[in-house]
Amino acid sequence: IEDVYWHANGNPVFVSISVQAIRKGDEVIGGVVNFSDISVRKLAEQAIKDSEAFKSSVLDAMPAHIAVLDRGGTIVEINEPWRRFSRENSATPGDIPQNSQVGTNYLSVCQQSQGDFSAEAPSAREGIQAVLDGRLESFYLEYPCHSVEEERWFSMVVSPLKTAQQGAVVAHTNITERKRSEARSTLLEY
Repeated sequence: IEDVYWHANGNPVFVSISVQAIRKGDEVIGGVVNFSDISVRKLAEQAIKDSEAFKSSVLDAMPAHIAVLDRGGTIVEINEPWRRFSRENSATPGDIPQNSQVGTNYLSVCQQSQGDFSAEAPSAREGIQAVLDGRLESFYLEYPCHSVEEERWFSMVVSPLKTAQQGAVVAHTNITERKRSEARSTLLEY
């Protein structure tokens, strides 16, 4: 059993309590109660929870659609803008498509991409793989991602994770306004 007691100075003391019966034959004649101070462990567990919450808050605060990939290209984390974009553009409104959820291999999604705007998918796959392999320090790609309602363009930046687990961060940013401005400038030049 775990419990919390309070020190005279007002600080919590987290304890693990175990009870061992003392027997004489089949009869219980007493018991030993052991209190172990587990405050250090509890504080470390809370620090990990706080760290995870902080990491999620930072990712969710970013406007880019972010996916974190492990070294094999599998999505291990996504941020709220990624989830929102996936739900809004799903064939089943409100659902996150299978190919954009945690546990999906992003390299396979690129490889299997089909349709009107999948021409950049092989380049995306190669760039992501090159970053994962350490052959590129980063990768950048601009691509169309038009919907039924509007023409849209995005940029993709892939950066390596500098951790023991390795992997990469993929960030998609909407650059539609910039592309429209460039098109207007080109028209004005003619």
